[in-house]
This record gives sequence, C-alpha cells and structure tokens, in this order.
Amino acid sequence: MTELRRVYFDSEPLKAAEWPSLSQKLVGVIRLASSLGVGCLLPEPVLMELEADWLRDLKGNLGEMGTAWQAVAKALRQVGEPLTSNAPVNLKQITEAYRARVAQVLSEQSLLVVPTTPRDLVEVFELALGRDPPFFGEKDDRGFQDAVILLSVIDHLQQSPESAVFVTADKRLKKSDLGRLVGETLLDLRFTTLEELREELTKHLEAKQQEAWQRDRELARQAIVTAWSELETFLTQNISLLPSDLGFFSTIEGIQAAHARLLRDVTTPFDPDRKEGTNVSISATVEVELEVVSTRTIALEPPRALRVGEEAPPTDALGWFLEQWAAAKKKVVTPTAFVFDVEAEAIFEGAGYSHLEFKKVELKRDEWAVWPLVRDHVGEGHSLPAALEEAFRDSQTRKTS
Repeated sequence: MTELRRVYFDSEPLKAAEWPSLSQKLVGVIRLASSLGVGCLLPEPVLMELEADWLRDLKGNLGEMGTAWQAVAKALRQVGEPLTSNAPVNLKQITEAYRARVAQVLSEQSLLVVPTTPRDLVEVFELALGRDPPFFGEKDDRGFQDAVILLSVIDHLQQSPESAVFVTADKRLKKSDLGRLVGETLLDLRFTTLEELREELTKHLEAKQQEAWQRDRELARQAIVTAWSELETFLTQNISLLPSDLGFFSTIEGIQAAHARLLRDVTTPFDPDRKEGTNVSISATVEVELEVVSTRTIALEPPRALRVGEEAPPTDALGWFLEQWAAAKKKVVTPTAFVFDVEAEAIFEGAGYSHLEFKKVELKRDEWAVWPLVRDHVGEGHSLPAALEEAFRDSQTRKTS
C-alpha cells in the first residue's frame, strides 16, 4: 500500500474537467486513489471559487446572447416577423441546479470537503506582506484566493498529519514556501499534477492488478484502432477551434480536413472486478493532422535592413503592397499536427470491447504535436526554419501504432 493517504484538489484540474461535470480521466484517477485507500478532498474555498467563476461565465455568456438576440429580433421586426420567445433566465433556479449537481458529484465520487482556514484576516495579511508565493502575481492577481485555498489544506493536515499531495498546475502555488506557511509543524505535503498523480498511484498497484489493468487498456486501444474510420468521422464532425488555437501567423480561412495519425495514452477506470456487459468510459490522447487553409497576412511595407546611425532606406511601398495583396489572395493548405483528448464509451465483453461510441473531443492547449519534433531537430543541429520543415515532414509520416 502506498504511503500517500490524501489527495487535495485545486480548482484548476476541476475546471479542466469541465466542472461540475468530471472528465473520464479525472474520474479514473479518483477511483484509482479510492481503490488504494487514498482519500480525495476538495477545500471549501475551491468549491466557492468554482461556483463564482461558473456563474460569472454564465452571466457573461447570457449578456452576449441577449445582445445577439436583440439584433435578431430587430432584423425580424423589420420584415414583419416579431420574435417573442426570448424568455428571461432564472439565475436563482440555475444556481440551485448547479449546487444540486455539485452535491451529486461529491456523493458519487466520495469527495470530502475541507473547511476554509480559520485564520483571521490580520494573520493572512501579515503573510502577504512578504510578497512570497502564493501572494505575488500579475495585475489580475489571484494570490489571495490561492493563499486561502492552500492555507485551508495546511490547516486541515495539521489537525491530523498524513502524507498528502496537492494537485495543481499553478506555477505560483508550486513555488510557495510551505515552511513559512506551516510554521514549526512538520507536514508531508507535496505539489503534483493530475498526470503525475496517476503515474504515482499506478506504481503502487500489485503486479497482478497492474497486468489486468494494462490488458484492459490494451483491449480499449484495440477497440479504438478497429473503429479508426469512425474516429476520423467523429473528429471531422466535432472538432471546433478558435483561429488563435491554431498558432498560425497568417489569416486562417478554415480547416479543410482532419486525419487521426497517432493513438496514445489510452486508459480505462481501474476496476479489478469489472463484469461483462458493463458500460465503460474510455479516454485517449490522439494526434490529429488538420489541413489548415490560410492566406498570407499583408505587410504594409517590405522588410528593410537598418544600420546604426542611418535612416531607413526608401522603398516602393505601393508596389510592395500590391505584390503582397496578390500573394495574399492565394490560399495555402498546411497539414499541421495537434493533440486532442477523446472520450468514448463501450461495452466490456471480457475478451474485448463492443459498441464503441465516441462522445467528446477537446484540444490539449498545452501541447502542440509538432513542437517536440522541432525541439529534437534543433538538438540535432538544425536551424529553426529547417527544424520546422523537418518536424512537419515527420508529423505527416507518423502512423497509428
């Protein structure tokens, strides 16, 4: 059995799992922890922060929807077709529904709630005066909120010390001086990410359990590979991205096609007693090649070499602009690899999975499939432009494995 006894969650991994829903990947980690006797806990300030952010986003989206609705209603009135079905949203009712959903998730996943730190405002203020993590930040500083969350975890651990981890991707929180926040009490508390936690928990499964789980994940992988054409159809119909997600410097005109190229990190919830006929959630990471259609961004003036102490040389700005305009009208298709999280469900049949149905796809915004290849080629001595060219070529030749 692992020495780890508790897992505390920050708001960031829960938001990434689309709280108050939970992604299959997060549910899998929670169930794995539970199977090893490791408790999963949410600080009360995390729940408060999640609710405030969820309602703030909802109100903002409702405001934008209201403005758009007014424009549509005005246009229809102009042609004699009044629009009268824009019923007001009952925020009190929605808030109650949100809280009911949260209570359901807490119950279903056996998540315990840790009370807010009892420390008074003066003590927290004195800690903040040092401007040490987590109390420093940028203009939109959330340092105080982060501090209250972390102090709530520390105070809960001090009441009954056990080995624990705090799951977060917040770099500022990870820099926190725990010794300064804890005082003379010795606490076994570490920071980790969701992926690191899953790897740590997996290592503590017994050998037979690991083999059984690995076999189950391999069966899930085989099911996805068998349904590869259905996966590509699902990706084509369900991938939705902002132009800013694509990382291009030119003007994005659209995405012409999507091709699944590489399947990796397929996982299922750990369940050593799974029975045949059970509906099972499957999550996977997929490298997808998107054929991005773009046009060149127009530069108003040509690049000019500047020398110290001299004025910029004159240029034929009009001729340059017309040349750029003609070039910009030509559309270019660039095959580019991106990484997506895909969720699916299937029926466990003992010797495999059947009735596989893809449910959700989400871009991993912290990982662009081409950049690791670029890094490797730069390490081999290629210039950055040459490394980019080689990386794109490599990304196009990688096959499903």
